[in-house]
Amino acid sequence: MQEDLMLDSRQTAPVAARNPVPETLDALVIGTGVAGLYQLYQLRNLGLKAHACDTAGDVGGTWFWNRYPGAKFDSEAYIYQYLFDEDLYKGWTWSERFPSQPEIERWMHYIADKLDLRRDISFSTTVTAATFDEDRQVWRVRTDQGEMIETRFLIGCTGMLSAPLEDRFRGQSSFEGMILHTARYPRGGLDLAGKRVGVIGTGATGIQVIQTIAAEVASLTVFVRTPQYVLPMKNPKYGPDEAAWYKGRLDELRQNLPNTFTGFEYDFEHKWHELIPNQRRAILEEIHADGSLKLWLSSFAEMFFDEAVSEEISEFVRQKMRDRLKDPELIDILVPKPGDYGFGTHRVPLETNPHFPSKA
Repeated sequence: MQEDLMLDSRQTAPVAARNPVPETLDALVIGTGVAGLYQLYQLRNLGLKAHACDTAGDVGGTWFWNRYPGAKFDSEAYIYQYLFDEDLYKGWTWSERFPSQPEIERWMHYIADKLDLRRDISFSTTVTAATFDEDRQVWRVRTDQGEMIETRFLIGCTGMLSAPLEDRFRGQSSFEGMILHTARYPRGGLDLAGKRVGVIGTGATGIQVIQTIAAEVASLTVFVRTPQYVLPMKNPKYGPDEAAWYKGRLDELRQNLPNTFTGFEYDFEHKWHELIPNQRRAILEEIHADGSLKLWLSSFAEMFFDEAVSEEISEFVRQKMRDRLKDPELIDILVPKPGDYGFGTHRVPLETNPHFPSKA
């Protein structure tokens, strides 16, 4: 018998011990993702009495909560790292160019343990109120554990997408199947074999889910509002040679990453109007074949402010998508139409399957 499942849940059990928040602090950090851990480390190095708290049961931030099928980097792993400590950087080795969530979460644990941060973190602790006392120049912070903290500095590292939208559709309360949200996917995962599954949305997360579970479920229906410009991902495995290659580039990356347009290792280096059409096409083909976000972030900056350039690059990507999809019905549903919006003006997803799901 098929079971219905609609991908929307919030149930993720805490896994780390909870340390109480001290009553007085120099600095309180909210969140222990990539930014929160770095803030806690730097504040302690300044000699401040610093502490962090997180609703989650362990470190990781987005990589604690987003454990849905197919969750992975679409930034190259070796640039998604801290660069301030050579031993810390070189002490971790990635298994592939774009690793999956479990490996990323293990890396976050490695950071917390190497920097001895856990002793100054309260997990399973949510800030419920924060009021600034103008007279005393301190923050008075309350948590859901009943704690009241006074701190000189309050630093929010909660991210811009940390609160999932719930109850968005009429009739959700009467749906008899399971509703899950990818940002609160159950920690132990789910057995989707034999299930009838609906996925709402074909953004970066939706695509990762769809391509991962399509072969496992009994049936899959994808609900599409806005077609996305999508690029193929190339994700080679890393062995000792590849690890030595990127670890040997630490000084280069330290110099380069803070000075590019996007913080990636590559940047816009071509001028559209200085090239003839064949040269432009050759560059687009070469960058597209890289299998990364490079076409979006380092091809031609003119696509963001010159409508004609935007349309030509957009049509290039649309044709690449048509060539991969082949099915006219899927092309009509999943490929943006001319005049909808330009390539790169929305966040660009990567896909790793040779074809999109057979039914949308």
